[in-house]
Amino acid sequence: MKKISFISTFCILVFAQLSTASATTFIKGYACDNCSLQQAENIARTRGAPLVNCVPTGNNDVISIDEHACYSSPQKFIIFDLATNTTYPFQMSHSNQGSSNWDLILNSNPTTLTNLEHEISQDFFDVLEIQEQTLQAIAMSEEENLQLAFTPLSAFSASTFNTTTTSAENCESDTAATVIRMTLNPIFKTQLSHAVNNQLRQRSTTYYKKDFEDIRFNQFGFQANRAGGGGLSVGWDYEKKSKLVSKYVFEPGHHLRPSDQTYYPARAAFKLSWNDSLDLISVEVEKEFTRVTSNLSLQDLLEDSTFSLSLSACAIIALQDNLHSSEAYAPTGAGGGSSIGIADVPTGGNPNFPRPDPLSQSQELCKWHFYDKQGNLTVTIMGPCP
Repeated sequence: MKKISFISTFCILVFAQLSTASATTFIKGYACDNCSLQQAENIARTRGAPLVNCVPTGNNDVISIDEHACYSSPQKFIIFDLATNTTYPFQMSHSNQGSSNWDLILNSNPTTLTNLEHEISQDFFDVLEIQEQTLQAIAMSEEENLQLAFTPLSAFSASTFNTTTTSAENCESDTAATVIRMTLNPIFKTQLSHAVNNQLRQRSTTYYKKDFEDIRFNQFGFQANRAGGGGLSVGWDYEKKSKLVSKYVFEPGHHLRPSDQTYYPARAAFKLSWNDSLDLISVEVEKEFTRVTSNLSLQDLLEDSTFSLSLSACAIIALQDNLHSSEAYAPTGAGGGSSIGIADVPTGGNPNFPRPDPLSQSQELCKWHFYDKQGNLTVTIMGPCP
């Protein structure tokens, strides 16, 4: 059996401006993913029935079950196959006009598109494909160029640290700390945003916008006018497509590994997506795909405070540098121990006390709590005691 999926709330209104009249034709539609003609018709019959209007009969002012008449207006309904860029237009109508609601018979007859409707539909397919290709190309380029965050912010330049292997000095060799700095410090997301949008500005807008103008592209759908007449208003029930930019952070000596060994390096991941007008690319940290350690994602670290996993001293310091405040509990007894101290954010500064020592030989672990500005507990993780 052929497996298909369709977007249940994908609604298209094609505003086709006729050359011989000022009237605007509204054509509704839905989308499928790799559907046949019969499957498209089934979707049209399920989703594209014309609106029925019922009125009372027999000199009554109120509609009753026995005395009412129902009418509808024929409409063109298009199924857009986003997998194959195919349109399936149907003329939808009801037989037995003027009868009761349950006596109306739905008709779905395959029809054709006008030349203008075909042009607008093709432009719509083109702009979706081109914007995806554009985003993919920029994402792949920036994945190569994304810099690792080892050095103080003041020392950063466009040509600094484009390697993917950490150095072996102090915290510079700590992959978890590197990922935390890259994803929690906003300067790195800002640098990536500037880079991808600089690439976008170097491309002709007609390349990825086709002939559309006044574009609105978001999680609710796609709306645009078309230069020369006509336009689209496309609604959908899924978020706009995005691309992932990820940077693996290798430990010294692990840049290459034997094919028979399993190795999951730390990874910083960012999501690129279009803004409403397709004029800018938005950049967000992708917490779920960011890997702080081989068995700990950034999302789990920041959103699940039940972990008994342990981070290094360097990673704890990186969290202190990027979260509001922290507190360490010494592991004395089953009750969890006593508080060693709390590191608050001084005015204009970062948390600086207490900090674990990356060079310490002690194996003692504390339970670290990290808090937001409102004092809410956000992270619980084990790590070296200060």
